[in-house]
Amino acid sequence: MSILFNLGVSQLYSFVPYLQKELVSSFDTSYDYSLFSHFAFYHVAYLVVLVILYFFRYDYLKKLYNVGKNLDKKIYGYGYLATILSLITTLCYYNLMKHYDVSYFLPIYRGISNLTTLLIGVCLFNEKTNMYQIIGAIIVFIGISIMNLKKK
Repeated sequence: MSILFNLGVSQLYSFVPYLQKELVSSFDTSYDYSLFSHFAFYHVAYLVVLVILYFFRYDYLKKLYNVGKNLDKKIYGYGYLATILSLITTLCYYNLMKHYDVSYFLPIYRGISNLTTLLIGVCLFNEKTNMYQIIGAIIVFIGISIMNLKKK
């Protein structure tokens, strides 16, 4: 059952980039769409979640507030950096999406993102890799290279 559910979710998720491309095309710039999507959708969703938590789980919010007071300042820096990088990434993503076919751009984007995540994890965060991850990374790299081959 879990495999069928994951396949269903993956199939539905595959439509999202095409819908986003149509939306991006209707705005003057990808920056306009990025602002629209982030502020209109995500912030409204967060507000709805916070309202639900407030009415049904006030004790959870209180614990979350107490945890936040005791966090190291470095954690806040990571949060701000992640937010800034996310905004920059989103702007670049929608700009690329506006100018390239989704079926060409998205597999390359996701493949490079996976390879970069693996390298950052190993180099900066001392994560361990195994032979299967290395083989998978090589296969992804070969796939990206094949997708970028041009017909002569």
